[in-house]
Amino acid sequence: MEQSESPILTKAFETAYALFKLADAIRHSPLAERLEAQALKLMESVSESDYRTVRRMLTLTGHILQLAVGTGRTHPANSQLIGKNLGELQEMISGIEKSPEPLKSSLEEILKGSVNSERTQNAMSREGKKELESGNPAMKEREIKKTDIFQRINHESFIQNQPHRPGSEMRQSAILERIRQIGNLPGQAGCRLKDVQEFMPGVSERTLRYDLQKLIEEGHIDRSGGGGPGTFYRIRERGVLQAPVSVPSLPPETT
Repeated sequence: MEQSESPILTKAFETAYALFKLADAIRHSPLAERLEAQALKLMESVSESDYRTVRRMLTLTGHILQLAVGTGRTHPANSQLIGKNLGELQEMISGIEKSPEPLKSSLEEILKGSVNSERTQNAMSREGKKELESGNPAMKEREIKKTDIFQRINHESFIQNQPHRPGSEMRQSAILERIRQIGNLPGQAGCRLKDVQEFMPGVSERTLRYDLQKLIEEGHIDRSGGGGPGTFYRIRERGVLQAPVSVPSLPPETT
């Protein structure tokens, strides 16, 4: 194995190698064939990060080793040695499953992400200013009704002022407020994922999608549209789906 391999893959290789050696010592036995199959499947599942399958396999392999010892096909010391590896793999998997999402690996990546976010926000601000100056009524209405909580206060301050609420509840409460404000603007079919992302730049798209799905399942919002960028979210009033508001076409610009 190369040194660059992950520790769990290295441990899986060592365990699979030991299983093959044990199978070779047993020879011509259904137990030997099963040990070899387990060894190959172990490598495959670990390589694919299918840890649920790996857990089941480790338990079954332990039972097979006990059977081999009980029937006199191998010495208990061999079973104990491989069993130790099986236990270490179990502990590695538990550590992986409990660990949070990996952080960015370098200061350069963090700064790069910050710069990109700032550039995106500046570009969107310039674009919004152009639309406002061109007479876009939706943009004017949006400018007048700046009541979204993330426009009134800093996002970090909002979080610090509510230390006793779980993070997911805080995000979902903020998302509901965002959807309510966007959905109440004239001419809006609803709130898009992009509208939420603009005011929660520090939250990943995957997390926001999870929160939106959670709000749908709990009956707080409804989803409509054709999927992708055409998906809209609106507040559900008394459990009834709000029909999307049709968006009127803008009049041509006059020169």
